[in-house]
Amino acid sequence: MDLLFDLGNTRMKVACRDATGVRALAALAWDAPDFLAQWHALEFAAAERIAIANVTRSHRLDALQALLTVRFPAVPVRIAKTLAQCGRLRVAYAQPDKLGVDRFLALLAASQSAQLQLLVGVGTAMTIDALAADGRHLGGT
Repeated sequence: MDLLFDLGNTRMKVACRDATGVRALAALAWDAPDFLAQWHALEFAAAERIAIANVTRSHRLDALQALLTVRFPAVPVRIAKTLAQCGRLRVAYAQPDKLGVDRFLALLAASQSAQLQLLVGVGTAMTIDALAADGRHLGGT
């Protein structure tokens, strides 16, 4: 089983992926007074891998990594990074790291389909990205 973490500005969302698919496990608000109690109450099956997408402050990523080290000391952790090119996807930004990893991952998934697409993300901010059928990111805001 893989554990998947999406670190947003207001919440940490947790999901797992196994042979049956992906399913949400929890959404924990960073500012909740019982955040740690909620974390410790989560029941996880044995994880083989852990993946993290982070768009929030670095101290929250550091805190999660510390919690994971205690709970899953031998499980490899991968942190998603925005790349200029990955598979069919070619990011339009001159400085690809200026594209949030959440948008990058959405574009990467969408690039698997060879068709013109418009991706709209609604989180703390609304984002819009265009993707050509050949996987070229046409830009966004």
